[in-house]
Amino acid sequence: QQQTGAIPQNPKLQAALAYLNRGDSIIAVGPDKRPLLDTWRQYQTHQPTTAEATSWWTRWPQANIALICGFNGLAVLDLDVKHNPDIKPLVDQIAQAMKGYAPVVRTPSGGVHIHLRETDAHSRTVRIKNLGDFQAAGTYVLAPPSDDYHYEN
Repeated sequence: QQQTGAIPQNPKLQAALAYLNRGDSIIAVGPDKRPLLDTWRQYQTHQPTTAEATSWWTRWPQANIALICGFNGLAVLDLDVKHNPDIKPLVDQIAQAMKGYAPVVRTPSGGVHIHLRETDAHSRTVRIKNLGDFQAAGTYVLAPPSDDYHYEN
């Protein structure tokens, strides 16, 4: 797919384009997890073009990649240990159990994102007491190879 001179060899750009190719909607975000685009919400209903994504990572080569939840059925179980380290063994057990069933992403804080696909339902984002969040329509999550995010499977 590499075209001579058309797409720079930027691993984050290459990953962003791969997410687009698999049907996800993406945006570029800064190190503070905030969108680098004022108009990011438009990508809740349609994907950016390859040209748009290429321009973002050309302008901001170190930008992180955010997946738009709700688009194409993406929902993410976001298990966060940052504010409750006592749940880390439970989070690790859930992550291990989900490998092979869903993509499991380890976050910089030691938490986990489990990527799920809804088929018929359209969930809302909800807080799961003492465990994290179920991220759905109207939100986004960082994805590998964003800074210190990596797939476990």
